[in-house]
Amino acid sequence: MSSSATDVIVIGGGFAGLTAARELQNSGLQTLVLEARDRLGGRTWTKEFSGKQVELGGAWVHWHQPHVWTEITRYGLTLAESGVAADEGPRSRVFAGIDLTDQRHASDIVPQVGWVVGDEFRTGAVDDAVDRINDGVRRVCADAYGLLARPHDPLRIDVSGVESMTVRDRLDSLDLDPDTAVLTEAALATCCSAHLEEVGLLAVLRWYALSGGTPELLWDCVDRYKIKSGTKSLIDALALDAQMTGADIRLGKAVSSVSQAGKSIEVSTLDGESFVAGNVICAIPLNTMSGIKFLPELSSLKSAAIQAGQPSHGVKAWVKIKGRHEYFGAGATSLPFTWLQSEYLLGEDTIFFAFGSDSDSVDLASAESVSDGVRRLMPDAEVIDHRAHDWVRDSRSMGTWSMPGPELMSRYLHGLQQPDGGLFLAGSDVANGWNGFIDGAIESGLSVARRILARQAAPHSGGDR
Repeated sequence: MSSSATDVIVIGGGFAGLTAARELQNSGLQTLVLEARDRLGGRTWTKEFSGKQVELGGAWVHWHQPHVWTEITRYGLTLAESGVAADEGPRSRVFAGIDLTDQRHASDIVPQVGWVVGDEFRTGAVDDAVDRINDGVRRVCADAYGLLARPHDPLRIDVSGVESMTVRDRLDSLDLDPDTAVLTEAALATCCSAHLEEVGLLAVLRWYALSGGTPELLWDCVDRYKIKSGTKSLIDALALDAQMTGADIRLGKAVSSVSQAGKSIEVSTLDGESFVAGNVICAIPLNTMSGIKFLPELSSLKSAAIQAGQPSHGVKAWVKIKGRHEYFGAGATSLPFTWLQSEYLLGEDTIFFAFGSDSDSVDLASAESVSDGVRRLMPDAEVIDHRAHDWVRDSRSMGTWSMPGPELMSRYLHGLQQPDGGLFLAGSDVANGWNGFIDGAIESGLSVARRILARQAAPHSGGDR
């Protein structure tokens, strides 16, 4: 089939790809977006579950995430809070959707917490459990601000002293009592979406530094606020903005190859179409890039980074549990789920979300497997229904959010951000700041779009290999 020409081709219709497409199209460059799925949004996906709007993928946003907050402001979107008591007034101290103020809310549900140490299920005071988690995380991340005083520039100073360490290395080096150790592990593993020995310590320190260097603000940034109308509303706004000035967005267009010759790049799809542009943005997860044939091959550094991949093989599930609960449960990465948190009251039932570190530890298609996993953190739970998407086995994502392994950030991040001729990578996997978040994806899309515009203004500048 003959090739059609455009100025820029964007591979991937997630937040990075659509942000770049909007910026480039609005700056006068004809832009084509090729999305393999039958929907936009990448690793975010707003769906309905038991009459409630839920996010199967990425969800939380915050004003400390400057790029997504700008877009929320631009499109007039509003926030909602997590937690079953979220609509009953402001709270002075919140963790995991649990009300920790002295004033009880109208539903008069007693907040509860449970966690697993070894084979023993334990319960205790919510305030004490939260204090243990915050103390543990504070100690794990004690050097974050000194190393990352400018967390949006994570490689500004030499970080080799911690780059080789894993989160597990740091946690095990601390003299934490068994309860504090498990609660801290559960919180960190939920953030990492992988086993702690697979994730570089620097990845966790970066999130902590971006949150002002306190665990309390960290939880506000990563687990409290969401877009009231869903992440889909922001995706739709970005797409419409780009389309209004002429961007062409096509779904069901999986890319098979990218061939660069001189100033021209040809992008071919699995259904036999091909397109030509002077610049191409590959805005898909790092773990999926081996599915595209690049000619010539990507730089040796990019190829090595793709081969190393991201260790993000966790799970997220929504579960409907009988009864009215305000509860969170925590456990080690050896369990199917590391975290269970109440989110919505639904009549006489409660909708929770659950996170786990390893998709091989729970069968998300099996009600029995999910129920068994939930009951490890909440023994009396009667699971009525569940809803989840297996991002690890989804060929268009092959993982959840990005958390680099040890030494991978300093070894690959800068190189991944450099173009190969007219080919650029984008996405939250290669963000400077909030990697793994919507904010990081938008940051990356903005940065790449600006570089392409600069390249157009100086067409002989080329790119690094």
